[in-house]
Amino acid sequence: MTVRAIVLAAGLSTRAGTGSKLALPWGDGTLLDAALRPLETVGLRGVLVWSNQAPRVGVQWTLVENEHPELGILASLHRGLEAIFDADAVLVSLGDMPFQAPATLAAILRASSADGIVVPTHGERMGNPVVWGRHWFEQLLSRTGNSGAKSLILENLGSVTRVEVGHPIELDDVDTRDDYERLRPR
Repeated sequence: MTVRAIVLAAGLSTRAGTGSKLALPWGDGTLLDAALRPLETVGLRGVLVWSNQAPRVGVQWTLVENEHPELGILASLHRGLEAIFDADAVLVSLGDMPFQAPATLAAILRASSADGIVVPTHGERMGNPVVWGRHWFEQLLSRTGNSGAKSLILENLGSVTRVEVGHPIELDDVDTRDDYERLRPR
């Protein structure tokens, strides 16, 4: 089974109060580098949906521009899905999730199927990255609004496989400047 990644990195960073939070320093690179590294560690490649706000990345990612990032995260997901042709499933990750553990990603990939949805959890808390089997692509593309993908999960809990993360921080993303200051490595 072929699983490709879609990394959503086209946000406007309005909650972070910066031009692009993904370009902020994080360890020995940027926040976006920290989010991509674990995906690459488990052999995932795919599409990085970006805007002119996002930092550039290496050649292992196909860059797809979301020319209208103001339309929200679902518009970026649509751009990513439109660029994926050879996948039985896609792992949708966020460009501001620096704590993804390769072991958890590997478990999520093992649980993937062409007709299922795989969601990482910690207790009752669901998070990202989510794997969507090809069966769901058309429904994702028909959704509108920023809660479209999440509502599809909630409407189809019987099709969801949950993978428990090793530590709750794996589900954290960096939305605000306070998040950045609190979570960044020192």
